[in-house]
Amino acid sequence: FTQPGNMPDFLERVKRQKISLETASMIDDSRLRGVVRVLNVDFHKSVLVRFTVDEWRTQSDQLATYVPNSCDGLSDRFTFNLAGAQSMQPGQRLIFAICYRVAGQEIWDSNQGRNYVFQCISNSNYLPSIALNNPTVSDAFLPYM
Repeated sequence: FTQPGNMPDFLERVKRQKISLETASMIDDSRLRGVVRVLNVDFHKSVLVRFTVDEWRTQSDQLATYVPNSCDGLSDRFTFNLAGAQSMQPGQRLIFAICYRVAGQEIWDSNQGRNYVFQCISNSNYLPSIALNNPTVSDAFLPYM
C-alpha cells in the first residue's frame, strides 16, 4: 500500500475520517512500527491496533503510545510497535486495523475495509499490501522501500 502520510490529501483524510495510518514499516525481522494521526477531538483519547498473523482466527490488541509534543492544533500522533511478526513464515501475513477511542466513540481506520497487510516473502523481507479479493494476482503486492 502507499504510505497514507505521503498522499497530498493526507490532512484532509485525517479531518474527514478522524484517524489515519500515517506510516508503517518493518524496523527489523520481527517488528512493525507505525505512526497514526488522529483529529484532536478531545484531550482524553486512546488509539489501539488490532492485528492478527493467522487470518483473524485469533487477534490481539495493542495500545499505541502518544507522541509527546505532537499536537499541531489539528491533530495528534501516536506510535506503535507490533512484535507479532517474529515467527512468521514466507507467505504468512500480518494484518491490522487501527481504532481511535474518543468522546465515547470508536472510529476505525481499516484501509477502507481492506485492512493493512504486510506479507512475509522470506525470513527477512516483507511486502506491504492491500488485502484484495484475489491476492494471487501479481500486482496485488507492492514492494515497500
